[in-house]
Amino acid sequence: MRPSFNVLNDPWIPVVAQDGERSLLGIRETLRRAPELKEISVVSPLEEFSVYRFLSVFLMDALHPKRGPTIKKLLRQGSFDMEQIEAYISLCEEEGVSFDLFDEQRPFMQAAYVKEWDKEPKPISVIDCTLPSGNNHLHFEHDCAEKHCLCFSDVFPKLLAANLFAINGGSGYQPSISSDRGKNPYMVLVSGANLFQTLCYMLLPSSEHDYDQEKPGVWMCIPEIKDNNIPDTSFFRMMLYPVRSILLKPNEAQNTIGKAYFCSGYKVPEKGIWHEPNAAYQKVLVKEDGKALEKWISVAPTRGIAPWRNYSEITRASGRPEVISRFAKLDLGWENATVILYGLCSDDNNNRIHTIRCDLRISKKLLEDEVRETLIQSCIKDANDIGAALERALRIAMQQEKEDAKGKDRKKANALTKEVVDTYYSRCETLFWKLIDDASCCGDDRLEKLKQTWTRDVFALAHQEYTRAVSGILVSGQVFKKIVLGEQVLFEWKTPGKRRKKK
Repeated sequence: MRPSFNVLNDPWIPVVAQDGERSLLGIRETLRRAPELKEISVVSPLEEFSVYRFLSVFLMDALHPKRGPTIKKLLRQGSFDMEQIEAYISLCEEEGVSFDLFDEQRPFMQAAYVKEWDKEPKPISVIDCTLPSGNNHLHFEHDCAEKHCLCFSDVFPKLLAANLFAINGGSGYQPSISSDRGKNPYMVLVSGANLFQTLCYMLLPSSEHDYDQEKPGVWMCIPEIKDNNIPDTSFFRMMLYPVRSILLKPNEAQNTIGKAYFCSGYKVPEKGIWHEPNAAYQKVLVKEDGKALEKWISVAPTRGIAPWRNYSEITRASGRPEVISRFAKLDLGWENATVILYGLCSDDNNNRIHTIRCDLRISKKLLEDEVRETLIQSCIKDANDIGAALERALRIAMQQEKEDAKGKDRKKANALTKEVVDTYYSRCETLFWKLIDDASCCGDDRLEKLKQTWTRDVFALAHQEYTRAVSGILVSGQVFKKIVLGEQVLFEWKTPGKRRKKK
């Protein structure tokens, strides 16, 4: 008997109720119960965001909110119109959409089998970045990739994430459509009091994104791949753009999936066609043909940099994500809100390092006040400058120890430097959220004092960490000089290029 899994009714979306109870629901039940549910919660941050993205596209296609006031009216309504959603599902089915993952003709959100492309199925681990596969650095045991199997209810979020967070794989395997210079950006959503509100905050008006003329559900059907073509650049297609061609191959006897046809998908359109609504953008100088050009690129996770240090880039008026800008314009009487950041940190060799999910607090006052926005930006810069000075100071203080050390001892000195700097930034983060709270509610006359207090306190943290680190070094006359010189470098953090003249 041919296996079947209907995403409308069969349970696959991991949800959490307001009382903390967890369950799996299909699309219909999730949208019907959205006002009473707290959130979607998946172990993998990438899959969690991918489910939110999929449901937001589904809702935009079903409801077609014309403008911001339409979304505001929906929020006041308090629930989704299930009759309208059922009518949309019927229209999709009339257009030939099958919501069955294993439909023989049109498997849901997958590319149909093509003989010249789909030669040999690959282990299902290729669509799951949390499983060992190839040279994936998230894991170091890769001998069991062939043995991995997934339940039907687990596979669809992974299929979505495989496209939304794809990295450059060589041989025609392009990164996701939202990536810049091979790096996937932070994906941002505004968290509501319940799942219904969170999904509403992700909706984008049709009047500004021109999706009124799209046929219902067409984006759910993946056209046949031919020479890595670009099938279309419609809004819904771009929101879930298939840079990978995936076709699940179920194990009929066990109701599991151990294999999938997997190859490069559609060619990514040239830059400038797509602007990711859930990503923040910043201006940077990029060298092209020997010239330095100023370009907008998306803000991406960077190894060793905690998300709070990207706070200014994510919330700055000139480049903040569209979903945050639209939330602010809804004028719902809010003062403070939480945004959730999702990200995949990868290195320059396109190895996955780790995934990210974290909450950032935002306030209406900080978003609307340019002076406070500049204050936060300046405070983060000071913390970064002091952190860089701390690292330089430690390297000077431990230089003699490194020169005398060999092998493991030298690595130990480098590891200690990294540990101390990481601890400094971790302690800064605690102060940072207090700074956000204070800057959100204090008067304009206190802003300068707030800045001075912040700089004083983070420098004190750096000095404490430096003292703690060097206290474990065996002190000789030569080493003591290095420690003093390192401390001098730390105190001169504002002018790192200058040195005091010898007397």
